[in-house]
Amino acid sequence: MQDSENALGVAVSKLGQYLKNKREMSSHSRSVEKKYRKKQDLDGFKKITELIPELASYKAEQYEHLLAQAQKAGCADLNEYYEHLLAHGEELEKLRSNLTYLGSHFFRGSDWDFFNETCLKTFEGRDKVRVWCAGCATGQEVYSTILCLLDHVPLEAIEVLATDYNEGQIEKTRSGSYFNMHLHEVPERYRKYLTEGEKKFEFLPEIRAKITVGLLNLLTDPYPEGFDVIICRNVIKFFNSDAILMVQEKLASSLNKDGFVFLSRDDNAKTAEMIMNPSRLGLKQMADKSIYRKIV
Repeated sequence: MQDSENALGVAVSKLGQYLKNKREMSSHSRSVEKKYRKKQDLDGFKKITELIPELASYKAEQYEHLLAQAQKAGCADLNEYYEHLLAHGEELEKLRSNLTYLGSHFFRGSDWDFFNETCLKTFEGRDKVRVWCAGCATGQEVYSTILCLLDHVPLEAIEVLATDYNEGQIEKTRSGSYFNMHLHEVPERYRKYLTEGEKKFEFLPEIRAKITVGLLNLLTDPYPEGFDVIICRNVIKFFNSDAILMVQEKLASSLNKDGFVFLSRDDNAKTAEMIMNPSRLGLKQMADKSIYRKIV
């Protein structure tokens, strides 16, 4: 209880400092600060954090998402938004689910080629490769990883755990079904592993059968262990610095020796997921700076 109260106090302090710093920005930003830097909003934030405790581990910038959602719901401040969430449980779950989700794609980012051709290639000849997709969202990166692994090992060698804290999203991962508008993201050579329909395509049952899905909150739940590959992309960049360090340490502990952890690459320092001083976690940064290998 004391730890959660301390975390909330730190979060509220950071939020106040963040809003204060916005004075240095545009006149629009200053008007936003004036509107929301009110006791009602700080009080409301504390109440909403009681409903979603992990909010205390998010970056201050993410609180603006909360403020925007309050406006969208027609609420004058976060106190009013708190009452609105209590009365509309489905909106509370939607808010919780969308804190870190900005959409996903197959083979998102230019670093997939390096990941496949340099990292996953090291597993050639293995009779088992264990993968954890942490924060799997709707599953595109889960299937991207399996398809890449099939360039190097047989299907029976692949075991995948896909977790997220959004039950609706992991059900989409389980279904393996996506609208045809995303088919162009899947390279032609991999399309033998799916069937195309009039509106959707679906991965073959034997591909879907390699995936175990589960609910897991990276901020609060115990981590599974013993993985050769961990994919955790575009998730921890939403957390504050303390939470990022905690998650990175736990991910490293969950990784087998010579395994790889694949984060997201971003040139924006505010959203970087790079591990500072990776050697302290027994990791070595690869030539593609979003990927690290466990060396001890």
